Amino acid sequence: MTLDEAIKHWEEKAEEQRRWATSLENASVERVDYLERAEEHEQLAEWLKELKDAREELAEWDKLQFICANEGIVVYKVKG
Repeated sequence: MTLDEAIKHWEEKAEEQRRWATSLENASVERVDYLERAEEHEQLAEWLKELKDAREELAEWDKLQFICANEGIVVYKVKG
């Protein structure tokens, strides 16, 4: 499973949990459980998105370092 597939999976699961919650009575304990699970699934999807972004940034940084190393240039990454 790729990160994109995992992100999509957990977003779909969150949406499914929210649909179940809306089909139940407002004060239902079960409804609250579905909403809590939806939030957990959404949080997991968000973390996976952050991981994907970090991996992509790292890959770009590694590529830049490789290019510069071949040219004999020293590169420093400054966080802004």
